Amino acid sequence: MIFALNQRGAQMKILLVEDDVLLAKSLLNDFYRNKYTVDSVQSEMETLIYFEKGDYDCVLICIKKPTVGGFSILKKIREMSADVPVMIVSSKLKVDEVIIGLDYGADDFLVKPFFVAELFARLRAITRRKTGGKSSLISFGDLTLDRARFTLSTLSGQVRLTGKEFQIIEMLIFNGGQVVSTQELMKKIWGYTGDGNSAWVYVSHLRNKIKNLGSKAQIKAMRNEGYRLEIKE
Repeated sequence: MIFALNQRGAQMKILLVEDDVLLAKSLLNDFYRNKYTVDSVQSEMETLIYFEKGDYDCVLICIKKPTVGGFSILKKIREMSADVPVMIVSSKLKVDEVIIGLDYGADDFLVKPFFVAELFARLRAITRRKTGGKSSLISFGDLTLDRARFTLSTLSGQVRLTGKEFQIIEMLIFNGGQVVSTQELMKKIWGYTGDGNSAWVYVSHLRNKIKNLGSKAQIKAMRNEGYRLEIKE
């Protein structure tokens, strides 16, 4: 298995734009098996919201109709950032459509159907040019998450996280004490919405690990809303 690490040595983080739920779920499974961190979105609005909040190594946009209108997400992403690599995936691509995509800022194209190994090879290729500078460490209170080593630490020690534990705590830290809805956690991490039982199980594991680290931070469950990080008084 090839571990997907970026130039900073952290797990590679992808924003997947795919409005077909079944296809998105299939791709998510492939990404997770190969140790990628992935946020999956369906609409243009979701894409722009996640892109603004996230720190992505690459954006993968699946377009059914590669027309000028179909490239609108790409155009808006490029207005927000000129350097994040973007790959376009489509079942049909004509020369003039590729030209339009390149003019709008696409870095690469992949035609469906494709081999997953080729997708990952292309992702590695277009992200090599992105060089570092950004720390792999993010914090909330006395908690520090190392995105390169998948560890959570305080001055008292550190603990290694599973993939989903890592994604949950990363999402909570990025939201800086604001509530993250259960449905948002499910959709982003599991690729679908549901009753939230899966999220609850992993949040429980995280709570135990945070408690064992002696941290003053805790994950607070907000009834009928979701979860947020807070500092215990």
